[in-house]
Amino acid sequence: MALQLSGIMSQTSGQKPIRSQILQDIRNALLGNIAQPDLSAQLEALSDGQRQHVLQMAKLIRSGGNGNKSWRDAVRSMYPRMQDTQAQIIAALLEDIDPVGPASIQLELDLPEPKPNQWEGLPPIESLIGAEPYTYTPKPRDLPIIDRREQVAQIATTPSAEPNSQDAFLSSITPAAKQVAQELGIDPRIILAQAALETGYGKAMKGNNLFGIKSHGKADGLMVATHEVINGKSVPVTDSFRQYDTLEDSVKDYGAFLKSNPRYAEMLKAQDLDQQIIKLGQSGYATDPEYADKIASIAKGKRIGGLL
Repeated sequence: MALQLSGIMSQTSGQKPIRSQILQDIRNALLGNIAQPDLSAQLEALSDGQRQHVLQMAKLIRSGGNGNKSWRDAVRSMYPRMQDTQAQIIAALLEDIDPVGPASIQLELDLPEPKPNQWEGLPPIESLIGAEPYTYTPKPRDLPIIDRREQVAQIATTPSAEPNSQDAFLSSITPAAKQVAQELGIDPRIILAQAALETGYGKAMKGNNLFGIKSHGKADGLMVATHEVINGKSVPVTDSFRQYDTLEDSVKDYGAFLKSNPRYAEMLKAQDLDQQIIKLGQSGYATDPEYADKIASIAKGKRIGGLL
């Protein structure tokens, strides 16, 4: 069946067809005899309030442009929840007045004039109240790793709120310390100071190990998480440490450990407390570079001095 586009194809020379007639001819050609409501009829069927609403929505949508899309897509893009009937009327209205997209027709919107910035030109608030501008400086998130020996040293070198507990700890190992010191030929104060430093006067003691002596391959070692200073930095380590039945056993093993290890020979040859502490620090007994200074501070304190 041939399409009857008389409104478009049969126009006479010099005659320009009416726009609405062209649209109607195309609709008739595409839809055949199916009756479709005319846009004018759809608008006339609306109440005055509904027509005013459609007009305002059309103005808003057209002012935003269609972005090279059809007006139907533009309406759905801006108002996806709009009722189908209303969306169709608005899209048809926009297509009717501007079939190629936003053009030169300007639809005026009854929008209020923008208010001027009432704060513009005013001086900064800091200058009005005489305060310095605040600059936020975030605190560093990386916290330093604290050596366990350093924690213990802080306990050992800080006056305790419970001095009797520290005195009781030192008193419990003093007889064994004297005996071992006599066998080694060293000052007993260095033994007591090491025990206090390594355990925080007994508060950080594992397996009755008073001197932090590692297992060195011996069986029945106790795995302990601690820290050591490596290349100037305190790093967490887990190692096997010796454990004892009693504190006296720990003191005796300390003496045997020093005598059997050549690195402590110079310490055992030293004649006084100061030299013994210096040689102990040089021997590498601990990785803490301030170990000798901490031992000296405790060994020469009144608490140990009062026991000997």
